[in-house]
Amino acid sequence: MSRYLTAEKEQVDPRKCLIIDRPAPRTHGRSRIEDLDETIERGVDYLLKRQSPEGWWWAELESNATITAEHLFLTHIFGIGTQELWDKIARQLLAWQNEDGSWSLWHGGPGELSTTVEAYVALKMAGVSPDSPEMKKAREWILQRGGVERTRNFTKIWLALLGEWPWEGLPVIPPEVVLLPRWFPINIYKFGSWARGTMVPLTIVYAYRPTFPIPKHARIDELFPRGRANADLSLPRKRSAWGRFFTFADKVLRVHEHSRWKPLRKRAIKAAEEWIIARQEADGCWGGIQPAWVYSLIALY
Repeated sequence: MSRYLTAEKEQVDPRKCLIIDRPAPRTHGRSRIEDLDETIERGVDYLLKRQSPEGWWWAELESNATITAEHLFLTHIFGIGTQELWDKIARQLLAWQNEDGSWSLWHGGPGELSTTVEAYVALKMAGVSPDSPEMKKAREWILQRGGVERTRNFTKIWLALLGEWPWEGLPVIPPEVVLLPRWFPINIYKFGSWARGTMVPLTIVYAYRPTFPIPKHARIDELFPRGRANADLSLPRKRSAWGRFFTFADKVLRVHEHSRWKPLRKRAIKAAEEWIIARQEADGCWGGIQPAWVYSLIALY
């Protein structure tokens, strides 16, 4: 490994040294340890070749189609979307679509259900015809994998905001959790900074459960294999002890949510609001990440 510390820096085109563009190590006649060593060496070489002579690294921060689709959703929620913007978003999303009709979690990767559903919804909202070849392929791909019901919770939160998924079909996130002290076994500071930056505003969103319905022509009835009325709203079953605990906790919290007696609700919402405002960055964002940023905006809207 010491040879890497004195290796001469080579200025290369980053597009020519992407790890995903190189063939994977061959395992025939080799041990997994040898494969691991080779993979580590390739990774180190890749990083050193991309380092600036001054010692720093720079690369474009990329994301997948969900961020682009969610930007369209956000402009709809705030009433600031324009057809010109939505047309640009639609063109970008279509440019990222895989040949099988899906969208990937990372560029060059296999299709992923939640990413594909969000892209499909955004395209339909932008006015792309559901009868177009691209939308037909996407719809078939989605339905083959269980439809909207099998998407991640964050996708369902966006769909709930758009009036396309019931809030009852999401885990309970009561704002009262913000009031839990640090010594309590489960409190917001037990989560990473990015996680609590996302979680706290979501508690306000969940408390109010706002909906910003999309036009009738953009609704996604066709993505429910058994129809909306028969959609499975149950949470996925977890096998781990922690998973079973949170499933049980969700059932208890759901009883509390259905109760009219919530003595700490107003105080909790106020505390969550103050927590969000106190942590806004100088440039107006939250944590420099999209989830915390957009959910904070929606919570304060």
